[in-house]
Amino acid sequence: MVCRARSPLSTSQRLSRIVRCMGKQSDSTLRGGSISREGDASERLFQRIVSHATVPSEGAAYGDVRMVVGNSVHYIEIKKCGSKKGGTLNQVRAIKYIPLVVHLPNQTPHWMVIPPNVLVERMAKRPRGQHTEIALESAAISVNASLDPYRCDESELEARVVAAIKEGQANVELSRVMEELKRDIRRLVRHTAFDVEAISNGSFQSPDLE
Repeated sequence: MVCRARSPLSTSQRLSRIVRCMGKQSDSTLRGGSISREGDASERLFQRIVSHATVPSEGAAYGDVRMVVGNSVHYIEIKKCGSKKGGTLNQVRAIKYIPLVVHLPNQTPHWMVIPPNVLVERMAKRPRGQHTEIALESAAISVNASLDPYRCDESELEARVVAAIKEGQANVELSRVMEELKRDIRRLVRHTAFDVEAISNGSFQSPDLE
């Protein structure tokens, strides 16, 4: 048997992989905590409460669960915060522009539903994000009094999620801006990959700046 060494990836190929992985960086995180799959239990609980919520066949890049409102399919991010008071939600991705549902099993009420437009408005003010320069791409949120208006009981959960979806839809321009941001980030990554590859192989030409 002959073993052949795998050809090393070029710089552009490595950076292209980053592009393909965009939108997936939070797939393996605890829903509101450290790296884990502990939040899966919160997703299952949400599906029991909201009977027509299902796991996306497309994968968690779109959201943790999906549900039909009206004639449209909508995605929802679910995170778990196990703190008895306060706490932190890690890697919140406002750029996805979907509602964020937080399960708070050790606090009362046990749930929180934050509309996507609220997440965007909060993150846009930050100078940088969590593990990224762009806060809208990934950021941490503190569970504090400013989020109290979004808390709800289990009996209100479905109605609050539907309301959050509709509130996000009503902010058409914010949704459009998030789509443009995702497009611009992917374009910038591809452009940077080409530049880095050209620098590496000696073919790079600096633009003339006048």
